[in-house]
Amino acid sequence: MHNTRVVEREGGWIRRGCASGVRVVEVPDASLTFVRQSFRQAEIMTIRHESLNASVRAAMVTELELDQTNGKWLTSPRLTEAGARAWPEILREAFEQHDDAWIAATLRSRDFMHTTEERRQPKGKFITAPVPHTAPDTLAEGEFNRFYARGLCVAVISEVGAQAEVEVYRGKEIENPRSTSEQMIGRRISAQSLLDDLRTAQGVEPALGLPPGPNSGLSVRRVT
Repeated sequence: MHNTRVVEREGGWIRRGCASGVRVVEVPDASLTFVRQSFRQAEIMTIRHESLNASVRAAMVTELELDQTNGKWLTSPRLTEAGARAWPEILREAFEQHDDAWIAATLRSRDFMHTTEERRQPKGKFITAPVPHTAPDTLAEGEFNRFYARGLCVAVISEVGAQAEVEVYRGKEIENPRSTSEQMIGRRISAQSLLDDLRTAQGVEPALGLPPGPNSGLSVRRVT
Protein backbone atom coordinates (compact mmCIF):
# COMPACT_ATOMS: atom_id res chain seq x y z
CA MET A 1 0.00 0.00 0.00
CA HIS A 2 1.31 3.43 -0.94
CA ASN A 3 1.77 6.15 1.65
CA THR A 4 1.30 9.88 1.12
CA ARG A 5 2.55 12.79 3.16
CA VAL A 6 -0.15 15.32 3.88
CA VAL A 7 0.69 18.96 4.59
CA GLU A 8 -1.22 22.22 4.67
CA ARG A 9 -0.51 25.15 2.41
CA GLU A 10 -2.03 28.59 2.20
CA GLY A 11 -5.47 28.26 0.68
CA GLY A 12 -5.89 24.46 0.91
CA TRP A 13 -4.50 20.96 1.17
CA ILE A 14 -1.75 19.35 -0.86
CA ARG A 15 -0.04 15.98 -0.79
CA ARG A 16 3.68 16.10 -1.24
CA GLY A 17 7.03 15.75 0.50
CA CYS A 18 7.99 17.40 3.73
CA ALA A 19 9.00 21.06 3.84
CA SER A 20 10.85 22.70 6.69
CA GLY A 21 8.56 24.12 9.34
CA VAL A 22 5.45 22.37 7.98
CA ARG A 23 3.56 19.81 10.03
CA VAL A 24 3.49 16.51 8.13
CA VAL A 25 1.72 13.20 8.66
CA GLU A 26 2.28 10.08 6.54
CA VAL A 27 -0.75 7.90 5.95
CA PRO A 28 -2.05 5.24 3.51
CA ASP A 29 -3.57 6.76 0.38
CA ALA A 30 -6.87 5.02 1.10
CA SER A 31 -7.19 6.95 4.38
CA LEU A 32 -6.69 10.45 3.02
CA THR A 33 -10.30 11.60 3.43
CA PHE A 34 -10.37 10.57 7.07
CA VAL A 35 -6.92 11.99 7.75
CA ARG A 36 -7.74 15.37 6.21
CA GLN A 37 -10.54 15.77 8.74
CA SER A 38 -8.71 14.27 11.73
CA PHE A 39 -5.46 16.08 10.98
CA ARG A 40 -7.24 19.39 10.61
CA GLN A 41 -9.17 18.91 13.85
CA ALA A 42 -6.40 17.61 16.08
CA GLU A 43 -2.98 18.39 14.63
CA ILE A 44 -2.96 21.50 12.49
CA MET A 45 -1.18 24.47 13.91
CA THR A 46 -3.16 27.56 14.85
CA ILE A 47 -1.92 31.13 14.74
CA ARG A 48 0.37 32.13 17.61
CA HIS A 49 -1.09 35.38 18.91
CA GLU A 50 2.10 36.66 20.49
CA SER A 51 0.63 39.76 22.15
CA LEU A 52 -2.53 38.15 23.52
CA ASN A 53 -2.98 39.00 27.20
CA ALA A 54 -5.72 40.01 29.62
CA SER A 55 -5.96 43.62 28.39
CA VAL A 56 -6.15 42.54 24.76
CA ARG A 57 -8.81 39.94 25.58
CA ALA A 58 -10.89 42.57 27.38
CA ALA A 59 -10.59 44.88 24.38
CA MET A 60 -11.64 42.06 22.04
CA VAL A 61 -14.85 41.65 24.03
CA THR A 62 -15.44 45.41 23.92
CA GLU A 63 -14.98 45.41 20.13
CA LEU A 64 -17.44 42.52 19.87
CA GLU A 65 -20.01 44.48 21.85
CA LEU A 66 -19.35 47.56 19.69
CA ASP A 67 -20.25 45.66 16.53
CA GLN A 68 -23.44 44.34 18.10
CA THR A 69 -24.44 47.80 19.33
CA ASN A 70 -23.74 49.44 15.96
CA GLY A 71 -25.64 46.81 14.02
CA LYS A 72 -22.52 45.72 12.12
CA TRP A 73 -22.83 42.14 13.25
CA LEU A 74 -22.26 39.59 10.48
CA THR A 75 -22.53 35.81 10.62
CA SER A 76 -21.32 33.22 8.15
CA PRO A 77 -23.98 31.68 5.88
CA ARG A 78 -22.32 28.36 6.64
CA LEU A 79 -23.59 28.54 10.21
CA THR A 80 -26.86 26.77 10.97
CA GLU A 81 -29.71 28.76 12.46
CA ALA A 82 -28.75 27.49 15.92
CA GLY A 83 -25.10 28.24 15.20
CA ALA A 84 -25.88 31.82 14.17
CA ARG A 85 -27.81 32.37 17.40
CA ALA A 86 -24.97 30.97 19.52
CA TRP A 87 -22.16 32.65 17.56
CA PRO A 88 -21.87 35.87 19.63
CA GLU A 89 -21.59 33.96 22.90
CA ILE A 90 -19.14 31.48 21.41
CA LEU A 91 -16.93 34.38 20.37
CA ARG A 92 -17.28 36.08 23.73
CA GLU A 93 -16.25 32.98 25.65
CA ALA A 94 -13.34 32.37 23.28
CA PHE A 95 -12.14 35.96 23.62
CA GLU A 96 -12.33 35.77 27.41
CA GLN A 97 -10.81 32.34 27.96
CA HIS A 98 -9.94 30.33 24.85
CA ASP A 99 -8.64 30.53 21.26
CA ASP A 100 -9.65 29.81 17.69
CA ALA A 101 -9.07 26.06 18.07
CA TRP A 102 -11.70 26.03 20.82
CA ILE A 103 -14.14 27.89 18.55
CA ALA A 104 -13.66 25.34 15.75
CA ALA A 105 -14.05 22.42 18.16
CA THR A 106 -17.26 23.95 19.54
CA LEU A 107 -18.72 24.42 16.05
CA ARG A 108 -18.01 20.77 15.25
CA SER A 109 -19.14 19.22 18.52
CA ARG A 110 -22.47 21.08 18.45
CA ASP A 111 -23.11 20.62 14.71
CA PHE A 112 -23.33 24.36 14.22
CA MET A 113 -22.28 24.35 10.56
CA HIS A 114 -24.15 23.27 7.47
CA THR A 115 -22.82 20.22 5.67
CA THR A 116 -23.82 21.47 2.20
CA GLU A 117 -24.19 24.84 0.49
CA GLU A 118 -25.40 26.31 -2.79
CA ARG A 119 -22.62 27.32 -5.18
CA ARG A 120 -22.91 29.18 -8.43
CA GLN A 121 -21.07 27.71 -11.38
CA PRO A 122 -19.37 29.90 -14.03
CA LYS A 123 -22.36 29.59 -16.38
CA GLY A 124 -24.75 30.73 -13.67
CA LYS A 125 -26.21 27.39 -12.64
CA PHE A 126 -26.44 26.67 -8.91
CA ILE A 127 -25.40 23.32 -7.50
CA THR A 128 -25.45 21.80 -4.03
CA ALA A 129 -21.91 21.11 -2.85
CA PRO A 130 -20.43 19.84 0.41
CA VAL A 131 -19.07 22.44 2.81
CA PRO A 132 -15.32 21.84 3.25
CA HIS A 133 -14.59 20.10 6.54
CA THR A 134 -11.95 22.75 7.17
CA ALA A 135 -14.69 25.41 7.23
CA PRO A 136 -14.94 25.58 11.06
CA ASP A 137 -11.18 26.16 11.28
CA THR A 138 -11.18 28.84 8.59
CA LEU A 139 -14.09 30.70 10.16
CA ALA A 140 -12.70 30.41 13.70
CA GLU A 141 -9.17 31.44 12.78
CA GLY A 142 -10.29 34.37 10.68
CA GLU A 143 -12.68 35.87 13.21
CA PHE A 144 -10.44 35.35 16.22
CA ASN A 145 -7.50 36.88 14.39
CA ARG A 146 -9.51 39.92 13.26
CA PHE A 147 -10.79 40.64 16.75
CA TYR A 148 -7.36 39.97 18.23
CA ALA A 149 -5.91 42.60 15.89
CA ARG A 150 -8.63 45.06 16.88
CA GLY A 151 -8.16 44.34 20.58
CA LEU A 152 -4.39 44.73 20.32
CA CYS A 153 -4.75 48.05 18.52
CA VAL A 154 -7.09 49.34 21.23
CA ALA A 155 -4.67 48.20 23.94
CA VAL A 156 -1.52 49.75 22.45
CA ILE A 157 -3.30 53.02 21.65
CA SER A 158 -4.42 53.29 25.28
CA GLU A 159 -0.86 52.63 26.43
CA VAL A 160 1.21 54.60 23.90
CA GLY A 161 -1.17 57.09 22.34
CA ALA A 162 -2.23 57.97 18.82
CA GLN A 163 1.26 57.31 17.45
CA ALA A 164 1.16 53.62 18.45
CA GLU A 165 2.11 51.04 15.83
CA VAL A 166 1.79 47.28 15.45
CA GLU A 167 4.04 44.92 13.50
CA VAL A 168 3.01 42.27 10.98
CA TYR A 169 4.50 38.83 11.61
CA ARG A 170 3.96 35.23 10.57
CA GLY A 171 1.98 33.53 13.31
CA LYS A 172 1.60 30.20 11.54
CA GLU A 173 3.88 28.42 9.10
CA ILE A 174 2.30 27.94 5.69
CA GLU A 175 3.68 26.02 2.73
CA ASN A 176 3.82 28.10 -0.45
CA PRO A 177 2.65 31.39 1.11
CA ARG A 178 1.42 34.11 -1.19
CA SER A 179 4.04 36.65 -2.22
CA THR A 180 1.77 39.46 -1.06
CA SER A 181 1.67 37.91 2.41
CA GLU A 182 5.44 37.53 2.55
CA GLN A 183 5.92 41.17 1.62
CA MET A 184 3.87 42.27 4.62
CA ILE A 185 6.05 40.55 7.23
CA GLY A 186 7.95 43.05 9.38
CA ARG A 187 5.85 45.96 8.20
CA ARG A 188 4.81 48.46 10.90
CA ILE A 189 1.33 49.92 10.68
CA SER A 190 -0.46 52.67 12.56
CA ALA A 191 -2.59 50.95 15.19
CA GLN A 192 -5.31 53.58 14.78
CA SER A 193 -5.44 53.16 11.00
CA LEU A 194 -5.65 49.39 11.29
CA LEU A 195 -8.32 49.61 13.98
CA ASP A 196 -10.43 52.00 11.91
CA ASP A 197 -10.01 49.78 8.85
CA LEU A 198 -11.08 46.58 10.62
CA ARG A 199 -14.04 48.26 12.26
CA THR A 200 -15.26 49.44 8.87
CA ALA A 201 -14.41 46.40 6.74
CA GLN A 202 -17.19 44.05 7.82
CA GLY A 203 -17.61 41.32 5.22
CA VAL A 204 -15.20 42.90 2.74
CA GLU A 205 -11.44 42.90 2.29
CA PRO A 206 -9.81 45.44 4.63
CA ALA A 207 -8.25 48.38 2.79
CA LEU A 208 -4.89 47.78 4.48
CA GLY A 209 -4.98 44.11 3.52
CA LEU A 210 -4.78 42.84 7.10
CA PRO A 211 -5.57 40.14 7.84
CA PRO A 212 -4.83 39.21 4.20
CA GLY A 213 -7.46 36.51 3.68
CA PRO A 214 -8.03 32.99 5.00
CA ASN A 215 -5.10 30.71 5.81
CA SER A 216 -2.46 33.42 5.35
CA GLY A 217 -0.96 32.73 8.78
CA LEU A 218 -0.27 36.45 9.32
CA SER A 219 -1.17 38.52 12.35
CA VAL A 220 0.08 41.59 14.25
CA ARG A 221 1.99 42.07 17.48
CA ARG A 222 3.36 44.80 19.71
CA VAL A 223 6.36 46.70 18.42
CA THR A 224 9.37 45.95 20.60
